[in-house]
Amino acid sequence: MANNIKHYIPNTLTCLNLLSGCLAVVCAFSPFDSIAGIYGYQAAFCMILSGAFFDFLDGFFARVLKETSPIGADLDSLSDMITFGLAPSMILLNLFKAAGCSLPMQLVCLLIPLCGALRLARFNVYFIGKSSFSGLPIPSGALFCIGLADIMVSQSGFNPYAAAGCTALVALLMIAPLPMYSLKFKSFSLRRNVAGWLLVAVSAACVIIWGWTGFLFAIVYYVLSSFVIFFYRHSSGRS
Repeated sequence: MANNIKHYIPNTLTCLNLLSGCLAVVCAFSPFDSIAGIYGYQAAFCMILSGAFFDFLDGFFARVLKETSPIGADLDSLSDMITFGLAPSMILLNLFKAAGCSLPMQLVCLLIPLCGALRLARFNVYFIGKSSFSGLPIPSGALFCIGLADIMVSQSGFNPYAAAGCTALVALLMIAPLPMYSLKFKSFSLRRNVAGWLLVAVSAACVIIWGWTGFLFAIVYYVLSSFVIFFYRHSSGRS
């Protein structure tokens, strides 16, 4: 009985990630309505972060309980597609719509799930289990979108063309041949995870200082630090 329960824990957590993403999409279509005492777009932010939490837990428990499976891997990708691909794109699309932007500008947001799907498929085929990979991870892209959406709402007179450009850029970064270091810690060792722990510290500082907008700065740091690490390893002859 205990073994049967253990078998279903990772996939149950993955389904909670998927549910969080679906709720984020629902909230995204009412960006300025009150939902549980906060704006709809903020509720969508919270649902995406909830999905990220469950996404971390499902992988953690799958490894600890040794319950990894091809079905679990596919379910994880499908859930990530909704939570980190579709949900953030719907948040941005509805904010562009509320700002009176043109339909073509709104449709730019659909690049996020399109590129996100390609990114997930490529990761599943070539990079599962590796410590580095190519292209911005789709959860990181979602966090960038949260920061961008917060800027769009909080900054009066924001430039919609700049926002659309940033949306397209983060989508293309997911499929760009950009070497990125893994965000999954295999141990809590500081020495073996210097880049990861620095990212955690920088991200925490950004969110404390700038709130939701801080996620955008944290992902910018992640991209730039990946460049630095890649060129350092390349110049020093490391793989």
